[in-house]
Amino acid sequence: MNKKTQSGFSLIEISIVLVIAGLLLSGLLPLLTAQRTNAAISATRTKGEAIVTALMSFVARNHRLPCPAIADLAPNTAGYGIEETTPGACAGPTPDPSAILRGIVPWISLGLTTEQGLDAYHRRFTYFVRQQETLRTPDTISAMRGNMTIHSGTSVRPGLKSPGNPAGNQVNTCTDNPGDNNSCNLFAVVVIISHGANGSGAYLETGSQMELPTGALELENTDDDLAFIDTGYSSSDTDPFDDMLIALDPDDILRPLAKDGSIPSALAVTMDRLNLIRQVLVAQIVNNSGEIPPTGPPAGSPLDGWGMPFRYAKLIAEPNVCEAPPGEITFTVTSRGVDQIQGENPNTGQKDDIEVSQNNDPVRLIIQMQPAHPAACDPLPAPPPPPPP
Repeated sequence: MNKKTQSGFSLIEISIVLVIAGLLLSGLLPLLTAQRTNAAISATRTKGEAIVTALMSFVARNHRLPCPAIADLAPNTAGYGIEETTPGACAGPTPDPSAILRGIVPWISLGLTTEQGLDAYHRRFTYFVRQQETLRTPDTISAMRGNMTIHSGTSVRPGLKSPGNPAGNQVNTCTDNPGDNNSCNLFAVVVIISHGANGSGAYLETGSQMELPTGALELENTDDDLAFIDTGYSSSDTDPFDDMLIALDPDDILRPLAKDGSIPSALAVTMDRLNLIRQVLVAQIVNNSGEIPPTGPPAGSPLDGWGMPFRYAKLIAEPNVCEAPPGEITFTVTSRGVDQIQGENPNTGQKDDIEVSQNNDPVRLIIQMQPAHPAACDPLPAPPPPPPP
């Protein structure tokens, strides 16, 4: 009788297979972890881009930036995911140019789903906005200005809490000279933050906040001052950093909207208002029988497209256009332009002022057409004919 031989794996063979499998897995696990990490970063950035797109649409519709949503509300609570517009909480009656508002992205007000308002780690995006920009109107939207500074390191001095005092690690600065940046429009009006994989300081869907960071880098992105940190990833035990920031300056928001016609450009607004003020001044001169206003523009005149007052200059010495020599320039009205510097910019050597002027002769002609006009504005006598040859 033949005996059947049984074949199988010996314990030694199984051990060898397990060792090989373990070695393979130990090599693959870091790759899989890195792949998951990169996928989460990529997904968070994609969600951030969608928020920016929705934010631009909001500005196009409302001519202002949205207020933050309240961060610590639970789901299904009144106001959950909606911009907070209680007077004093966001759009106060007297905006502070240095104030910023902090909360979370108001995803419902932006037309996004609950899922779109979460980063890839299922936490809310933190949202900072300059208070004054939540109060803009169709007449003032082109004057949007930023006040938040972005830095690549932690040496954020107290002087950096307001624009105009850059440091070597400031990313969104025009020059390195203190004071030059008061005319700079690169400061952020909006900062959107995902607090990364560690989530330090982030708000959950439930409205509860994760533990605040202990390191100086991430801590700077959870306080309420004007300075933020955007630097490389760090796994340091004492000062880790994995935050992801989106900082938008006024041009990031206004330029695309002006390009597609959603809002007028700052230049177009400035030109319209320059000509309007010139016409108002001419009407004032005509109504006052040629008397030229010594100061101007008139009280209540609008600002230029960059939010600055226009400059008026009376150029003729005579108090009345009827007494001035013909052909002279009566007055000019000037915008300082985007750099907000009168005349030549010492940093660039360029001048971007925009000016309109008014010649004396058309004003005299309009006055002469009035039924009762001063004798000084009578038509000038024709010049004598040239002597015969």
